[in-house]
Amino acid sequence: GQDPSQEEKDRVKALESLAGSIEKVSVDKVRQAGSLKSVERKLSNHSELRFRFTLCVSGLENDNKDGVLLFPVQVSGFTSVISSDESRPPKRSSGSDFKKVKVTLTGVTAPKPKVKIDLPNLKHGSEFDAVQLARDEIIRRVRWFFPDADIEGRQKFDLKQFAIKNSTEDQITTWVYFRTDVRKENKIESEWKPNRGTPIKVSLPPKSTVLVKDSSGNPIEADWVKFWGESEVGDTWDEFRDKALPLIDRNPQLENARAYYDEQMQTYTYTITPLTGKRNFTERIVELQNETPESLTATLQYRTSVGGKLVSRKGTFTIPAHGKLTPRDEQGMLLRASQLRISGNTENRRYLRYADAPLWLVDEHDGKRIYQADRIGRFQFVFSPTGEVNQKNAPKIQTASAKVMSGSTQVGTLSKGTSVTVKDRRSGWIQIEAKEGNRTLNGWVREAELSNEPSSQVAPSPAVSPQKTLTITAASAAVKVGSATIETLRRGEQYSVLEERSGWARIELTKSGTPRQGWVELRNGQVR
Repeated sequence: GQDPSQEEKDRVKALESLAGSIEKVSVDKVRQAGSLKSVERKLSNHSELRFRFTLCVSGLENDNKDGVLLFPVQVSGFTSVISSDESRPPKRSSGSDFKKVKVTLTGVTAPKPKVKIDLPNLKHGSEFDAVQLARDEIIRRVRWFFPDADIEGRQKFDLKQFAIKNSTEDQITTWVYFRTDVRKENKIESEWKPNRGTPIKVSLPPKSTVLVKDSSGNPIEADWVKFWGESEVGDTWDEFRDKALPLIDRNPQLENARAYYDEQMQTYTYTITPLTGKRNFTERIVELQNETPESLTATLQYRTSVGGKLVSRKGTFTIPAHGKLTPRDEQGMLLRASQLRISGNTENRRYLRYADAPLWLVDEHDGKRIYQADRIGRFQFVFSPTGEVNQKNAPKIQTASAKVMSGSTQVGTLSKGTSVTVKDRRSGWIQIEAKEGNRTLNGWVREAELSNEPSSQVAPSPAVSPQKTLTITAASAAVKVGSATIETLRRGEQYSVLEERSGWARIELTKSGTPRQGWVELRNGQVR
């Protein structure tokens, strides 16, 4: 008794438009076998089929819930077979027919109506499947006006859904582009999606199969896909990253088109198999071990490869007393890195030695940080009980004053009672950081000048390459990114070396308030 909504009115209007489209169907099919050169022709096999739909009427039934289309199909055809072998008489078959077709759309005003096509057998004499060809024409038009319709029976598809099977023991992240059919004005065109450059991201748990879905949660429907995958341990699968994978084979029965017949759209499943043998790695999985009797909070800034791109990330993790942790990122993947900065805090201690200095997890050989293995390596960072103490228990200058030295140069003086942060120690000397007025002093003081020193020893460093410093010795030195100069350095300036390669050093500096990295020629400075 309620008035139909605008959406329901639109669907009824679509039913009328579908009827008008069906009236326009007219199909001619011809198949010719045998050589076109008469002197070589020994057999001629010629077949033709013609059919058309005439006046189509549409209406509603069952309290206006279902839509109905009624129309006749007129068909005729023949097949002629002639052989040069006189022992084989010629054959000819022909026929014509005129039958009624009924198409029912159950729930025509609903989002997904169910479609049933009642099409009787047709006499025509050709070698073509006239019933299926007629169904194809009807279904193509139904899909145009009712894209989400559930069509009953055998039909032709030129798209498939796409699933990925992970047969490995590791979690894998994949990124997918797909080509699909898109309605544009009065025609269907193929288009790659997502069309804004960001691929669909799919997480694959170990030993799982996942159906790829779009941003709306619907399974994608595609004829070609491009995709690549990366496991949490650094293995990559990128065969189809730049080369498209066809989901449908060519079908000789459909004039070699990439199409198939079925009652429902099929799913193409691609299997990712474990990689074997030695391969190159530039990262290691990070493991954290807390050997202190207190719970410890660790903060990591690290560089890692994601989807073939190098990115910087940050994470904070809690490790129980005397506990171990293999951290995971926000996507649930094992944290792996080529380089990290790390700091740690307990209630009474802190660890800052590698908070600002980069810690490389892969040693450098011939200017490259890379290694070969059957499996990605692991890097364990240990927080020992002899870490730096927190400021409330920090060591202080216990003598009247203490000179702060950098090499043979005195860089400052600290007065008695000044709190310091311990960064390193070496045979009677302690490397410290402390405030003197408005400036920060970094350098070395004698061990005897500090109080609280027995508890201020730093944890032993992991077995990694020590940090190096670049001191500019030339009058000026350019910092390069590619061929562009992003900054000019002056004599005496010092920077931490992130990487050395083929006569160049990579450093990080701040430009207009933003951290930037670039390369400086080693001939312009000295690395120690």
